[in-house]
Amino acid sequence: MQIGIPAETRAGESRVAATPETVKKLVAGGHHKVLVQAGAGVRASIPDADFQSAGATIAGSAGEVLSQSDIVLVVRGPEPAAAAQMKRGAILAGLLNPYDAATVGKSMPRPASQDSRSNGCRAPRAPSRWTSSPRRRTSPATRR
Repeated sequence: MQIGIPAETRAGESRVAATPETVKKLVAGGHHKVLVQAGAGVRASIPDADFQSAGATIAGSAGEVLSQSDIVLVVRGPEPAAAAQMKRGAILAGLLNPYDAATVGKSMPRPASQDSRSNGCRAPRAPSRWTSSPRRRTSPATRR
């Protein structure tokens, strides 16, 4: 499976969707190939050589990454023009804003899957104050 990592184009965005360490883990099993846009990690201080040494192939343009990838990893949702270049049926995964229909819904003109990682619970387990213990459900005023 081809996994693509384009450069982020939104103003002020200095992150990249994957690090060389992540790329190394993705290609380790031999089932995936990773395609990284040239310069994708520059604003995050990650040179292309680091991605190459981790096993990624460097692509010359975002269009090349988007049109060849089965899964596209992004930090923020793509611009509509970039989303139109995505391969038919590709999966888009990243910190998409599900409440921004102009960016997410309308930017995906082709049948594609989107996975927003912005609303999920980030705690590995519920804090103790959320447990069902009756003692914990009472307020301090009622515990006299």
